[in-house]
Amino acid sequence: VHEQFGWGYALRREGDALVLRGRIPGWVDMYAFTLDPQHPIDYEVANHYTSTHPTSHFVRSLTVQRATPAVRHVLRDRTYEQLRPDSRTQRTVADDDELRTLLADTFDIPLPPGTRLPAALS
Repeated sequence: VHEQFGWGYALRREGDALVLRGRIPGWVDMYAFTLDPQHPIDYEVANHYTSTHPTSHFVRSLTVQRATPAVRHVLRDRTYEQLRPDSRTQRTVADDDELRTLLADTFDIPLPPGTRLPAALS
């Protein structure tokens, strides 16, 4: 286990792949990779899919994350989480004004005046 700012990370081999696990809190698989050479096109196709395909959850929902040494902020639609190495808190964002404030103050994403937010995401 490698510790970084109180967060724990570990690699586990699964067949030909290596799986990066994070303690967020509790161990979760974050992603898998192999040691095979990768080329820019390998990333381009996957990034294009996740940012444009109508069934991609990145197209169908609001997804924002910001990691700092002390806390990882996660916003999925109207659910806001603060993850720390030893705890997790979660709450529902009450309304559009609170969502705008959260995006600006926590994620440094100020929205231009007049930006419309969907009533229900996903």
